[in-house]
Amino acid sequence: MRKKMHWLLYGWKLLMLAVLTAAVFSYAMFQGGFVSWFLFYAFLPFTVYAGLVAVYPLRAFQVARDVSSAQLTSGDRLSVTIRLTRRLPFPLTYMVIEDVMPETLGERRSAKQLVFPWFQRKLTLQYELPQVPRGEHHLHTIRVRTGDVLGLLDKTASFSVTDTVLVFPAYGPVHYKPQAASGEEGAGAGAPFQVHRTAMAASVRNYQPGDRFSALDWKTSARRNELMTKEFDPLQSMNMILLLDCRPSPSFEAAVSASASLLYTALV
Repeated sequence: MRKKMHWLLYGWKLLMLAVLTAAVFSYAMFQGGFVSWFLFYAFLPFTVYAGLVAVYPLRAFQVARDVSSAQLTSGDRLSVTIRLTRRLPFPLTYMVIEDVMPETLGERRSAKQLVFPWFQRKLTLQYELPQVPRGEHHLHTIRVRTGDVLGLLDKTASFSVTDTVLVFPAYGPVHYKPQAASGEEGAGAGAPFQVHRTAMAASVRNYQPGDRFSALDWKTSARRNELMTKEFDPLQSMNMILLLDCRPSPSFEAAVSASASLLYTALV
């Protein structure tokens, strides 16, 4: 529906341009004289140029986008360069180049620029987005708009150029002291189905008063004819569970950054 309305408006502007040209020509024919014909010949170049703009293939542009980095950290600066190339050096009085921003980035006025290309074949638009928010951002459309000198006719073309920028949450080292849980085989009474091996026996030694009976090595004791006790290497576990409340909150981004910082410190 929107595309149909665009073409209807474009056809209406062409019709109005033809009507204005016919009106000026009719005035010169019926009125005669220097002034009327001067107005017609003065208006004729603008009419011819508007007609050439109407048939100019704006879709013939080759458009490319370069981003400074595809992976950033929240708060970093993103630099974007848009390059337009054409083969036919048709004189364009002005051109508006716009990189359509996704909703995840919000409205950024710096992504639109007015240039005066005239006969230039290569055009470049550079802009920066400061403090890019966290998330996955998809840049997908570049829009180009131009027209005639008097603004009687304008043309718009959209180019599909897809780039994805992944922004991770900001993180940094925090003061974190892990609490290691250790255990050995037989360290604690419980039902048989609750007992599991937490470490392998590293060696054996003579039995000493106070040693646990569950740690006795009966095979070695029977072979040596004296009580022998197993020695285990301590097994430490530093498992950590991190819970994040994902309900909407003004401090949600701060909570995400704090969680990322805690994970970074624990892993490093």
